[in-house]
Amino acid sequence: MKESRSRVLDTRIGCEVEKDPHVSVVVISVDSQPCIVSAVESILKQGGHAEVIVVNTGAGSVGPLLRGCLDRIILVESPGRCLPGGARNIGILHATGPVIAFLAADCMATPDWLRHRLNLHHRGHCMVASSLRPAADESGRISLVSWAAYCLIHARRMPEIPEDGASRHGVSYCRTAFERHGLFREDLRVAEDSLFNRRAAATCGRPVWAPQIMSLHRYPGRMLPALADQFRRARRDAWRVRVDVRRSPLRLLRVYLSSAFRASTNIVKFASGEERVAMRKALLLMPFLLLSAYIGCLSIYVSGRGGQGPS
Repeated sequence: MKESRSRVLDTRIGCEVEKDPHVSVVVISVDSQPCIVSAVESILKQGGHAEVIVVNTGAGSVGPLLRGCLDRIILVESPGRCLPGGARNIGILHATGPVIAFLAADCMATPDWLRHRLNLHHRGHCMVASSLRPAADESGRISLVSWAAYCLIHARRMPEIPEDGASRHGVSYCRTAFERHGLFREDLRVAEDSLFNRRAAATCGRPVWAPQIMSLHRYPGRMLPALADQFRRARRDAWRVRVDVRRSPLRLLRVYLSSAFRASTNIVKFASGEERVAMRKALLLMPFLLLSAYIGCLSIYVSGRGGQGPS
């Protein structure tokens, strides 16, 4: 397995960390996100002989936040902030389990998240993809703004989506995938997992779609933070659009409108029950989020960076 480039790392191994794990779960945090506590607890309470590795890069330390469970985790921290691929690779290089899964600090694993993953890996699947839902707030409810952000960003990871239309992310891997194909690219702000999955498909096949494995993602619950989030996401993801908007700004707009149309179609066709009602109402807010994303992407080109993305 190819080594990740060297970094200054502070590694603390708890005295109660699983010694012979069936799975290693890498929980990734940037700048000591407070929500990491819920992410780690959602894995620890599932048991399942899981080795939990917390990778925190950037400012601060999550040690004080996780003091109640430090004995049960491996904590790896670096003062230098890593892009997603670099943080994933740090976790892989500290993992000892035959299966390696990943969870972002702003997500939580639902009950049986580990059990369903391991069942599919034991049945011979090398890569297992999972579904997504928005997480509830402190009051136990999901705002329409959160539903709107979810519909715009992750509608193809709805658990109701048929296999042929699903976006196969949130993937866990057999260790052999990394032994054969190396690690994730560390120079990308987004899509490091998509590129690895494409490379590994030559020997591992596509990730199997497993909607019963569901993560809960935290989205902004109010409109202004949601608009700001869409603006930042669009700036970060601008390079993926590969459109020179100085020559054809309407083409870029069509990219966003097409994405919104597909999301709306998926919701109407596949969502059911109370969640379908909530998502349909949330569609009314989607144009505002789309506009913010469009402005964010345009700002990259106005600033003179072309399609290179934000610095």
